[in-house]
Amino acid sequence: MREAMITQARSSQLVPSHKQQPKVAVLLNGNARRVTRRLLKKLERHIPREHIYYSTTMEEAHQCCEALYRGSYDVVFTGGGDGTLMNCVTELQRFHDEDPTPKPLPVLGVLHLGTGNAVASTLSADSRITPDIEQARSGQGFDIKRQRWVVANGKRAPFAGFGYDSMILNHYQRVKSSTANTMFASLGQGGLGYFFAISCLSIPATLFRKRPVVEVINEGSTAYLLGPDGQPVKEFAPGEVMYEGETSLVGAGTVPCFGYNFRIFPFATSGNHMNLRIANVSSLEAVANLPSLWRGTWRHPRLFDFHVDNVRIRFQDEQPLQIGGDAVGFAKETVFSLSQEHTFLADLSAARNRPALQPMPA
Repeated sequence: MREAMITQARSSQLVPSHKQQPKVAVLLNGNARRVTRRLLKKLERHIPREHIYYSTTMEEAHQCCEALYRGSYDVVFTGGGDGTLMNCVTELQRFHDEDPTPKPLPVLGVLHLGTGNAVASTLSADSRITPDIEQARSGQGFDIKRQRWVVANGKRAPFAGFGYDSMILNHYQRVKSSTANTMFASLGQGGLGYFFAISCLSIPATLFRKRPVVEVINEGSTAYLLGPDGQPVKEFAPGEVMYEGETSLVGAGTVPCFGYNFRIFPFATSGNHMNLRIANVSSLEAVANLPSLWRGTWRHPRLFDFHVDNVRIRFQDEQPLQIGGDAVGFAKETVFSLSQEHTFLADLSAARNRPALQPMPA
C-alpha cells in the first residue's frame, strides 16, 4: 500500500482501494476553539479512537508526531489551524531525517478547525470535517498536491511578511480577543473581524506613519517580475536588487491566501516559487479596493508581484515581522527562502466533483 501511495503521488492522484483502505489518523490541537469533546465523539464514529491523537502542549504534540511517524500512516489529518499543520510537517520531517531507515512520510490533510486556516482554505477543506475524512478513507479519493513552504528565521510557514499584512494580522487577533466571550464574539471573527481590524485599527495606525524604506535582493536562482496576468515580464539575476524604496508591505507566500479566502498572494500557485509581493500603496487605497484585494484581482502601478526562491529583505529600521500569521517581534533584515522538501497534501476539492473512482487493482 505504501508503494502504491508513492506511485500515486507522482501522478498527483490517489485512487482508493476498496480491498485495502488507507491507514488514516487525526492529530488534534486541544487548544483550538472548535476542538471539543463533542467533536471527539463525532470523530470516533469515523476513526477508531486509537488513531486519534490529541495534544494541548508542545511536548504532547512532539510525542503525538513521533507516534504518527512510527505508525506508518498513509494519511494524517491535522486539526487546529496552520500552526498545528506546520508543527506536524516540521516534526515528521525531523523524525524522517533522523531515522537510519526512513519511512515514507504520510500525505497530510487539513481539517477546517483553526483560527488561521490558510492551507485549509487553499485545499477547500469542508467545514463539516467528517466528509473530508470519509472521502480520504473510501469513495472518491483525492488529488495530491506537492507543497513547498516559506522558510523565515528557520521556521516553515505558508506565508511571512512585514508591513500591512503583519499589522492586519496583529490587529485581527486584537479584535478577536477583545470580543471573545461577549455578545459581539461573532463580529470579531472571520471576514467581519478582518474588516473591523482593517477599518478601525490598521487604517488609523498608518494614516500619519511614514512608510519604511526597504531593499530586496535576489539571493536565489533567477527571479521574475510578474505582469497583471501572473506571467513573467522581467528577470533578475542572482545578487541583483529587485526593489529599493518605500513600502507598505513586503510578504511572501506559497499558498494564495491568509484564510477566509483572503487571496493576498494570488500567484503562489507554481509549486516551484514563492509569490513575493511588495506594495507601496496607502491604507486608504487598499481599503477602497478591499473587495478586489480580497479576491486577489486588484492591480496597481505600485503593487509588484514576483516569483522567487530566495530573497534578502533589508530595512533601514526594525519592522514588525509575522511568520505564518504569528507575530515574532521586530527585524531589520531577514531572508525568505523556499523550503527544499515537499509536503504531500490531500486536496479533496476536485475529487468532490468527480464520479466515484473504480477500485484499484490488487
